[in-house]
Amino acid sequence: MGKRETVLIFAGAGASKGVSEEKYPTTKEFFELLPGTITKSKVFQRLIQRLKSIHKTNVIDVEMFLWELGEFESFLIKATQTAEIGGYFLGGNNLGDAVGVNANFGNLSDVLGKGLAEVKRLKEQTNKLVYDLYSDPPSEAELRETWIPLLTPILNEGHKIELVTTNYDLVLEEAVEILNPEYDLKLRIDTGWRGRAQRILDIDAWYDDTSTAAENGMLTKLHGSVNWKNKDEKVLVGDAIPGSRDDQQVIIYPGFKGAAEGPIFKPLHDHFGKALASSKVCVFIGFAFRDGYINQVCERYGNDSQKIIILNPEKPDQVPFSENSKFLFQDYFAHDTATQVAAKALELLRK
Repeated sequence: MGKRETVLIFAGAGASKGVSEEKYPTTKEFFELLPGTITKSKVFQRLIQRLKSIHKTNVIDVEMFLWELGEFESFLIKATQTAEIGGYFLGGNNLGDAVGVNANFGNLSDVLGKGLAEVKRLKEQTNKLVYDLYSDPPSEAELRETWIPLLTPILNEGHKIELVTTNYDLVLEEAVEILNPEYDLKLRIDTGWRGRAQRILDIDAWYDDTSTAAENGMLTKLHGSVNWKNKDEKVLVGDAIPGSRDDQQVIIYPGFKGAAEGPIFKPLHDHFGKALASSKVCVFIGFAFRDGYINQVCERYGNDSQKIIILNPEKPDQVPFSENSKFLFQDYFAHDTATQVAAKALELLRK
């Protein structure tokens, strides 16, 4: 066995789609599945019209929509609550009196209130669909046709695997659950889950270089997970069922809006950069490099000595790595391509 190296494997939406096309549509495909109770809403239609205009594209996915919906909701909350500065001035005629204009804001308050109710309805229904669709775990048979033949040869050679994903399904957790018992502790991939009666996500594991993150690779979910809940500043890991309150949900969609902040997601995003910088080989599966933030991280932390393997049915328009370092498998994620990618990664690791 040669020198132990680090391999970063990044899973985009196409990676989960390769496991099961029915269970895990891409975010764009999910958007196309939205029912009429959502798509016939005029608020929905106006938001989509705005997104298409801003991003100069007709391709809108559910992440973009939910982010925009969240921004609009935050504005409406501030505009309707008198404890907020916006709500105070828009309530009654406070703003009119302050600027010397005789105006009636009563109708405006009614409009803002109805708008907030509609935005919350759209958000609740869309999030419920996200959970209903992506919470279904893959079967072991599905994983043995995709992730197992990719990960096993690399682990068998004693290398450290950093798994990173923007997906919020449970595909990678299930794959790790199958693989970990077959390997010594130092080769296992750490999900960050801790506890038995009540499992929590140990965020410190991504920060502390003396923890298992220093020896083991981590499963880093940049956009959260369907089985994470935020409670009392802790992330509980449980069943993939929506909570009764929106603020209990940890799923976020930061990609096209820039880097994530806050005590939960910043450590995950920071770890992604460090893992990328330390990896000799980086594998991107089902990822088309359309996420501006991810591209920026790759440009910042990548280096000329790295080798990049891309498995995607379409050739990406832009890849933030040097041309000489890239190896493209223009195909879908399946048993044969997983085996080919693993073999290529091992070939590059031995050089």
